[in-house]
Amino acid sequence: MKNCQGNSFYSIRVLGFIAVVSIFFLLFAWNQYSVNKEYTGTTLNKHNQKFINNFKEFPNNQVHHINKKTVSKEKQELVQLNNKTKYIIFYCVDHRGCGGWGDRQHGIISIYLMAQAMGRRFGIIISRLCNFTNYLQPNKINWTIDPKELHGLRSRRLHLVDNNTYISSLQSADLEMLYPEDVLYLTTNRIYFHALKRNPRYKEQLHWASKMSYGNLFAKMMNLLFRFSDHLQEKFDKFFEVNIPRPDIHLVCAQIRMGQNPSVPGDPPRNSMSSIQIIWNLLNKYNTSKYKYL
Repeated sequence: MKNCQGNSFYSIRVLGFIAVVSIFFLLFAWNQYSVNKEYTGTTLNKHNQKFINNFKEFPNNQVHHINKKTVSKEKQELVQLNNKTKYIIFYCVDHRGCGGWGDRQHGIISIYLMAQAMGRRFGIIISRLCNFTNYLQPNKINWTIDPKELHGLRSRRLHLVDNNTYISSLQSADLEMLYPEDVLYLTTNRIYFHALKRNPRYKEQLHWASKMSYGNLFAKMMNLLFRFSDHLQEKFDKFFEVNIPRPDIHLVCAQIRMGQNPSVPGDPPRNSMSSIQIIWNLLNKYNTSKYKYL
């Protein structure tokens, strides 16, 4: 019985921590939002645009490293005529698991870093369980690739979901020697950031990321890679216009995973309605005129 009580107390502490972190990030997101519509309708995007412009040292995915020389985007057309372009693509299209959206974000960033290390064009193809381009589109980095570009090219697919052994190999691997194919389709949910930074072969290519924490890199890469699709941005704007009519009002939210999601086969129970009372107790503190409590 004592052991069960201890496990219950531990679960409540974990839930409390998750709620606090969720609220922190949601408050942070709202602090970036207002009614200015300079870029895509909100100052969230205006802030992102300013943020991106302040990080011009981030390489564009269309800058290729040819014989240790950096080729500008303006000269890329010439490069593609004289040097066959190679690709590395985050790939999630069939029944094989890709993880949830959080896992996929880690995988996308990992593969972008590999693209920079290898001097390849970076792309994203996700159609499972839906076509995510209905919701997100490229922001500063164009990760869309016309299938016609890939037709007839030699390709290889790697499925590395939950593969921790592969990570350690990245500290010394010669990726071009390992993967000479023109197109590398790769599925992963693991963080390759730390291992690739330690690889002396790619010190120069990844110098721009070497001084960052993974948390900072993650936030910056999400801003560089993605923005809402037009119809989703419109829904987002309308939601805030209705629910957050004044800039001094803040939205407080929490995401609670209950488990047994019909769209996730084998998803175990995570919480019960009785176990999440601690979340409501925490949110009640924000039920004031300064906060919108939905």
